[in-house]
Amino acid sequence: RVDRRQRQMCIRDRLSETDMSNGQADLLNTIRTSGDSLLAVVNDILDFSKIGSGHMSLRSETVDLTGLVDSTAQAFAAQSSKSGLELVTRSASDVPPRIVGDAIRLKQVLTNLVGNALKFTDDGFVQISTQLGQSESGEALLQFDIEDSGCGIPTEKIVSLFDEFTQVDVSHSLSLIHISEPTRQAEIS
Repeated sequence: RVDRRQRQMCIRDRLSETDMSNGQADLLNTIRTSGDSLLAVVNDILDFSKIGSGHMSLRSETVDLTGLVDSTAQAFAAQSSKSGLELVTRSASDVPPRIVGDAIRLKQVLTNLVGNALKFTDDGFVQISTQLGQSESGEALLQFDIEDSGCGIPTEKIVSLFDEFTQVDVSHSLSLIHISEPTRQAEIS
C-alpha cells in the first residue's frame, strides 16, 4: 500500500523529469524543500515524544562524518547566503572521516543547532567545528561546536536555556525559544 506522502513524492519526482521552465523548476524545488521541511518537523515532534518517554533508540552504523557535516552545511547554504552570513565548516586533522553512530540523529541535532544559529545571527558567520576529545575514562569523544557572531545570550539566562520549553529573551526584538531536544539527543548514548 502506498501512502499519501509516497504518492506526493512520486508525483514530485515524475514532474522533475519533465521539461519545465526555470520558474516551474523553482516552484517544484520549493515544493520539494517545503515538503521535506514539514516532514522533518513532524519527525522531530515524534522523536521528542520518544525521548520524553524514554523510548528513543540509536542506530549503530558507519557514518560518513565529513559528508554528513558538509551536507548539513549545504542544506543551509541558500539561507546563509540570502542572510549575508558566511557558513563555515572546520574539522580538526585528527577527526576520522567515518565513525560508528546514528547518522539520522546526529544530522538532526546539527540541523537544529545550525538552524538556530542562523536564525539568531544578523551578520557575520556561523561555524560548524568538529574536534576529537577524550572522556574521563579515556574513551574518544567527538565534539561539535556551533559558533556564531550573533548577539549571544545574557549570562543570567544561560542557566534556564536547557530547561524544557523555555524562551530566553536575547534582545528587545529577538527571543530564543528552546525545546531541549538537541540537548537530550546529544546526551543519549
